[in-house]
Amino acid sequence: MLKNSGLKLKKRLGQHFLADLDALKKIADAFDNSISDSVIEIGTGIGNLTILLAEKFKRVYTIELDRRFANLHKNIQRKFENIHFIYADAMRFPYDELIRLNCLERVSIGGNIPYSITSPLLYSLLKKRLPFKEIIFLVQEDVAKRINSEPGSKVYGVLSVTVQYYGEPKILFRIDKEKFFPPPKVSSALIKIKLKSEFPVNYEEEQIFFDIVNASFAQRRKQLANSIINSGKVQIDKSQLLKCLERANIDPKRRAETLSVTEFIRLLKEINKTI
Repeated sequence: MLKNSGLKLKKRLGQHFLADLDALKKIADAFDNSISDSVIEIGTGIGNLTILLAEKFKRVYTIELDRRFANLHKNIQRKFENIHFIYADAMRFPYDELIRLNCLERVSIGGNIPYSITSPLLYSLLKKRLPFKEIIFLVQEDVAKRINSEPGSKVYGVLSVTVQYYGEPKILFRIDKEKFFPPPKVSSALIKIKLKSEFPVNYEEEQIFFDIVNASFAQRRKQLANSIINSGKVQIDKSQLLKCLERANIDPKRRAETLSVTEFIRLLKEINKTI
């Protein structure tokens, strides 16, 4: 398809297209059309996953940065009128406007995204609290493991806490790098995040919550109390912090990587009573 269209892939855009039909079908099957009737796909590419999603869902809104694929997309749209092609930067796209203007209430989001934007895109989508039912991304295998890691793991960190605060992640399967064109340097994994509809922290408190989380991991090898104080992200003195940790039943000598999301929330509640 690329050769016939005279297209060459751009390395700087992280273009690695999945060329294995069985893997593509498994990804499409991971999207749950019992909880969503519409899908927002990020990274259309040549549209091989887009077509499978269009066969399954009422509406597919697919976002692609590279306009060179437009002619390929026109051929697809002749067969699938339920696909809406959008040419935009996924990192800057107004998802809230798309949802509002099209009256989307039951929507999933996902796709084979460039590895370089995985973390910032997830942070952005999650913190906006958009009404997605699920997020399904094909990402680097090591990133998937970080997202899904448990407290005590060496790879457990800010990304893990953030995703697990907003949803329930699960690694569905891995895909070998040889199944892509061109092959990336690492293997990939499909991660599915079932998003929560209610949160123990209100929207205004969330900024403080993530300030605490980021401060805790700023010097992850240090004891928790020292990391928070040294970061300067949380406006609290050490004596106050130690009292908050005591009330939250958290040992100040623990390291951030050992705290669960629930424990971070307990600490937030105590700090909020102080500051």
